This record gives sequence, C-alpha cells and structure tokens, in this order.
Amino acid sequence: MAIADIIGKGMPAALMMSGFRSALRAYVDIEGDNIAAVVNRLNRIACRECGPGEFVTLFYAVIDARARTITYCNCGHEPTLLLGGDGTRDLDTGGFVLGIMPEAAYEIETVELKEHESLIFYTDGLIDAANFDRELWGRERLIHTARRFMHCSAVSMIRHILGYRRRFVGLARQIDDTSMVVVRLGSAGDCPCPSEDCVGP
Repeated sequence: MAIADIIGKGMPAALMMSGFRSALRAYVDIEGDNIAAVVNRLNRIACRECGPGEFVTLFYAVIDARARTITYCNCGHEPTLLLGGDGTRDLDTGGFVLGIMPEAAYEIETVELKEHESLIFYTDGLIDAANFDRELWGRERLIHTARRFMHCSAVSMIRHILGYRRRFVGLARQIDDTSMVVVRLGSAGDCPCPSEDCVGP
C-alpha cells in the first residue's frame, strides 16, 4: 500500500508523480517486502529528479492479512490513522520527505492489527479543505467523522467522510486534490446508518 504527494502543481508535478509511481513499482519488484530498501532507492531517485523547492511525501506499507500486521515507513506524509475500539493512533514512524537528503535514514515499524480496526490513508488535501470563512476541515473533524462510522464498511466510511467534508466546505473552491484509501479488518459491525445507506460487505 502506497500513498504519496508531490509538492507542486500542474503538468510538471503530474509528470513527476507518473515517473515516481513507475519507479516505486519497479523497486517493489526488485526488493519485495524490504521496505527500507524500497524507500532508500526512492529517496535517491527523488533527490536526482526534484528541483529546488520540490520534494515527495510518501507513506509506504506492507499489510500482512494472515499475520494481521502492518509494516510501514512514513516519509513526511500525513500519518495514516489506525482506528479501533482502543482509540485512534497515528502511524508516523519513518523519516524525512523524499528528494532533499540522499543519505537520509528512515525507520520502519510493525504494528499488530485487530479485528474490526480500520486504516485511513490520505493526502493533506482531505484535511486542508477550507470553507468560505477560510476555516480548515482539519484532522479533528476527520477523526470524529471516521470514528462515528468506524463500524460501517470501508466504502461507506469513505463516502461518509467525503460527504461530511463537502457539507462543511460548501461551494468554496478547493486548491488541492484529495486522495483517500480505507482498509478495514473483518466485516462491518453495527453500522449507525440505515442499511440502504451502507455500501459493501
């Protein structure tokens, strides 16, 4: 599982992201589940390709469904949220953004996952969305909404999060794109929304 963000806009950023995605796929084929090796390779290529003021944020993880673990490295990206009955945890172990320091060191962490926990991967465009008063939707609203619907399916959780954010920002123009992925362990539980509003197993 990988989610990344290029600092920049327009065609140059799009071309860089396309090349970065291809490099990620190639290095995963070479290194397999060796997260440290993949991240170090990506950092070195980003250092060669990024211009002044440019860099890449990345959250890269390997989820072992059988062992119920996630092993990850967060390279300056928004922390993935781990939601469960015991609370909410930020997965923020890792290191610096990619493309600045060729010899940067990165830490790897493995976390055990429990039944009915959810992982929310996202880019900063999700929480930096602003309304007409220039108030940001923010992480706290994201977490509050996600926990409210944490017993729903992954598809429904995404739909509710985006719906509540859209209601908050209204018709205010947004300047950043939004990407989000939800991974849920186990089937949906006692979802608070009507059955016809909940989608997926």
